[in-house]
Amino acid sequence: MTVQSQQTRAPSWGSSPRSPDAWVERASDVATQLAADAVERDRANQPPYAEVRLLKDAGLVTLLGPVAHGGGGQDWTTALRVVRAVSTGDGSIGQLLGYHCLWSWAPRLAGRGRPLRAARGAARADLVHVSRPPSGRRWQATPITPSSQTAA
Repeated sequence: MTVQSQQTRAPSWGSSPRSPDAWVERASDVATQLAADAVERDRANQPPYAEVRLLKDAGLVTLLGPVAHGGGGQDWTTALRVVRAVSTGDGSIGQLLGYHCLWSWAPRLAGRGRPLRAARGAARADLVHVSRPPSGRRWQATPITPSSQTAA
């Protein structure tokens, strides 16, 4: 996929999707475009500049960002569904998007003070609690069950 051919095939994405299903539908549209020449691109072994541009143009790289800052405001469950949808078209680009999601959250997972408090709040919303044991040696992610969510 060249940048020029990608630009001529790309639909007008418009505004960001509002629901998780709409995000997955957009990711499926991206996957359809990626699938058209995934094998050829893989064999060419070139940097995925046009594919990254496609992810950006479709708004998928903003999926987990706060709405107040121009992001999609979605949760990790939706992010996983989006990555899986993109991966159906090109597994390498799906993996790239998955790593982007992870690293865009790294400051919230390893930060201190306000970033850490924000990560803990978001983790509760995503049904995972991030905590550090008293020894302070390793971070722990513990699933929150519906009955323990009210106690958290």
